[in-house]
Amino acid sequence: MTAWTQIDILQSDEPAAEFVLAFASKDGAIPEQDEARLSLAIRHAGFAAQPGQWLDVSPAKGTDPRIILIGAPEIGTATPHDWASLGGSIVEAMAALRLEAARLSDGAALADDARLSGVLLGVLLHGFRPDTGRKQPDPTPWPQRLLIPQGRNGACDQAMRTARAVNRARAWVEAPANRLTPQVWAAELPAIFEPLGATLRIFDSGALQEMGASALLAVGRASEFPPLLAVVEWRGAPARKGWDAVLVGKGMTFDSGGLNLKTAAPVIARMGFDMGGGAAVLGAVELAASRKAGCNVAAIVPMAENAIDGKSFRPGDVIESLGGLTIEIRNTDGEGRLVLADGIAYGLQTYRPAHVIDIATLTGMIAVALLEEFAGLYSNDDALAAELDEAGRATGEFLWRMPCQSNQDHVVETPVADVANMSTFPGLLGTGLSAPVSGPKLLQKFVGDTPWAHIDIAGTVWATRRSAYGGNNATGYGVRLLDQWLRRFERG
Repeated sequence: MTAWTQIDILQSDEPAAEFVLAFASKDGAIPEQDEARLSLAIRHAGFAAQPGQWLDVSPAKGTDPRIILIGAPEIGTATPHDWASLGGSIVEAMAALRLEAARLSDGAALADDARLSGVLLGVLLHGFRPDTGRKQPDPTPWPQRLLIPQGRNGACDQAMRTARAVNRARAWVEAPANRLTPQVWAAELPAIFEPLGATLRIFDSGALQEMGASALLAVGRASEFPPLLAVVEWRGAPARKGWDAVLVGKGMTFDSGGLNLKTAAPVIARMGFDMGGGAAVLGAVELAASRKAGCNVAAIVPMAENAIDGKSFRPGDVIESLGGLTIEIRNTDGEGRLVLADGIAYGLQTYRPAHVIDIATLTGMIAVALLEEFAGLYSNDDALAAELDEAGRATGEFLWRMPCQSNQDHVVETPVADVANMSTFPGLLGTGLSAPVSGPKLLQKFVGDTPWAHIDIAGTVWATRRSAYGGNNATGYGVRLLDQWLRRFERG
């Protein structure tokens, strides 16, 4: 099982703790019983108490705990993102001071369960470390435990439930491709979903051949690890007929580019993260099932490796697909849209859902346009796009809607097949050939009139700097976004 570590949150009213974490802002110092001592320390140190800053306050006498004073947001104006960021500051202060354990002070800032849950979520996400399997563990001290007051089960459980799903997705994305093959990944799913009451189905290459998933099979046929299709169903509203949504996530456990080999060394070395979309939809359904969400949703993950050998699919090939359309292969590095097309077709044929959302690390160009702060959003339905945008703002997993209009259909037109897998339009100086809209335009051919959205997370799946919800490396982007969107079905 892919493993990771995170800080343990323990509820305890035991006052004897060597280190206590307290907060300071324009609202004053917390806890109140140490206000005089802390105010004096702030004044003498010139501590501005800005978010992200901290001050180590030594004991005034032998029986006093050592207090780490952390700059906090103002209660009246702080957002949920600010409280998560404060949790990150807690981890950063503990790490800098080499503290394995500390006690979180009770006080006005954390009296509200929503605020405390946000802080704890930030602690758990910033405290994430993937298990690398090193024989000699990293000797750098790292925070291990955070004690919080008793009686905060609701806030603690919510934060831990969310962090578990997000951190699992991050651990999958961080895993080396030789350790997370389609078969290894699929084998981990029963232990996650069966205890939650979700239904899991895994289709092997024989089953894929029988159902006609030719695009997925073409992409994966050169690898020693055959492609699979993983399907997880959660029916949290069994009295309601039908399915609210199908979530399809790209599950390329490694993408060499195929015969159109990726040539940039930093890019190809990072291509184990090309399954971030699959990790996101599995995480979202895990989170929904763990809180017994009142929605009916299926996650579909086509899993494969895009490798090279004598069986590789080729540029110029015309292949079949589960949706019935033929596809011209103009570039074998446009493989993600092919496996998504079969995943979408399976979802539509099996569930006839009210909505389809696919999420994928699809195009490098979206990262050029939107950097790490926004994922690209394409949709055929304004209401669905608006709902997803709102969910993104609520979770801090932001979206930017991109054009996906009928006057762009020409980018995937071809005389030899129903659709091309890459843009056929050269554009100015040839730049149109890598247009990020070509992937969504291919997928839209398979969706029909079903309300649909495509989320391109090539820029957001991996971070190179700190955010409110984590540090560098894998982000788990999409888990909280999609779970937040699924909540709309529980509101009726």
